[in-house]
Amino acid sequence: MFCRRRGFDDGGIVTENKLLVFLQEEVLNRPLRGKRKRDIGDTDTRLGASSVETYVSVVVSIYDNQVTRGLNRNPHPRGPAVKATLETHGRRERQRRRDAYEDRGKGTIQDGYKLDDMRRLASALWNEPGEACEQNLRTVLVSFSLFFSFS
Repeated sequence: MFCRRRGFDDGGIVTENKLLVFLQEEVLNRPLRGKRKRDIGDTDTRLGASSVETYVSVVVSIYDNQVTRGLNRNPHPRGPAVKATLETHGRRERQRRRDAYEDRGKGTIQDGYKLDDMRRLASALWNEPGEACEQNLRTVLVSFSLFFSFS
């Protein structure tokens, strides 16, 4: 549909230039939709780097399919211009997160636990009777290492 709307002569054959135009016109500045936009309450509501990467992966998958079927002899679409565009977008996103003081611990083990919570977890796992002692010790050690690596 994008290729038809843009009037490309070769139809839907994937090229680096087409992927770059698609990213610039349709993806990089696309506003967020739905619930997440309301949740973040942020004025900068562009897609994040991982979402943009998903779009690129889908287009590359189409390219791989075209190459397999012998329809596309162009170089791989993830060329220097696309890589530079993705790197620039990623840098902007990281800077936006730093500027907004976004919580880097969100969604990690520190998101909902305090040191006392971790102590109670360790005590409960350590004192649990039965055969699970080794597994519980591993759980305690992994939990604490993750907890303190983000402190």
